[in-house]
Amino acid sequence: MLRRFGVLLIFLGSLIPSVGQAGIDLSGAIRNDTVLLAQGSDTLFFDILESQLVLQRKTNDWRFYSDLRVFLYAGDIQEIGPEIVEGVDFITLRILRGFIRYYTEYGDFTLGKTYINLGIPSVFNPFELDRDVNVTDLSYTKEGILALTYEVPFAPLSGGKFYVSPEADQSEVSAGMDLYTNLGSFDLGLVAARTGRDQNLAGVYFKGDAEVELQGAYALRADDEFSKYRFEAMVGADYSFFEGEWLLGAQFYYNGNENEEAQGNTTNGFAQLGYASFSDRYYIYANLMYAPDGFFQFRLDGFVNLEDYSALVVHTLSWVLADGLNLSLQWMIPTGVGDTQYSREVIGKYVILARVEAKL
Repeated sequence: MLRRFGVLLIFLGSLIPSVGQAGIDLSGAIRNDTVLLAQGSDTLFFDILESQLVLQRKTNDWRFYSDLRVFLYAGDIQEIGPEIVEGVDFITLRILRGFIRYYTEYGDFTLGKTYINLGIPSVFNPFELDRDVNVTDLSYTKEGILALTYEVPFAPLSGGKFYVSPEADQSEVSAGMDLYTNLGSFDLGLVAARTGRDQNLAGVYFKGDAEVELQGAYALRADDEFSKYRFEAMVGADYSFFEGEWLLGAQFYYNGNENEEAQGNTTNGFAQLGYASFSDRYYIYANLMYAPDGFFQFRLDGFVNLEDYSALVVHTLSWVLADGLNLSLQWMIPTGVGDTQYSREVIGKYVILARVEAKL
């Protein structure tokens, strides 16, 4: 394993001179998560080192972009549970993005592994293709899909986004569109997509400012014959006060699937190494953030399952130590018991995470 890692470093290092000669910008980041997990009578300790390498070049006519991640795992990570760490090796490589985009007078065309953004990004966005949420970092980069996309403006604040993507076995394609416009202080949109074989999605969304920032979405999921269908809805609000130093937000989510799998991973353990999903019918997400300056931030995030009344509470303290160097401390506490989603007996009594991130 160490030999493979050494070979990888040599290979990546050999690319740097060629990248510079080709006029490609090279950047990246290193993030290290040290995790302490109190599970039952055991205390597990493991470490995740994530390296990011970004290659990009942009001209007036086109843009090339790629985002490669290398993950190194150490410690008691295999002890968490086979259903959670299945497929996790000592070293894992993932290409999150890799595309080329052409800018034309008729719109922008993108080909490659790219992120498909439908609706308004949020914890409970019903139009999100990747439904899992990283509870340790809600803004974490989502992995793209292989697709051809086209975005065209109809007016300064209106336009349309269209995509087509092959299925994994290439036996069928998924495709969709997002038409958006602006009315006063509100953004409005309409989404329609075929997300997989016998899986269709359509709905509307809005986001705007009316003393508080409001957002909402309503979606219908159905099979081809409309013999099976269900509705999803979310509504949320954010309000900042004390000159923007404090931010309070909340979202409510209704999932009409009646406990059928709806949002990707439903594992109860340490949230698939930080990831969680929302497959029951009713949820609330609430957050409180205090940021008095550009060097310190406190966050309190809560994910509440209103079906079994369990919750996951995440406390985060963050500091900017230097330009491009950040330190975060997190303390996650599940409140449920028994077989509830956020059960202390399954996830653990608590999770402590120390994160150091440096941008290169």
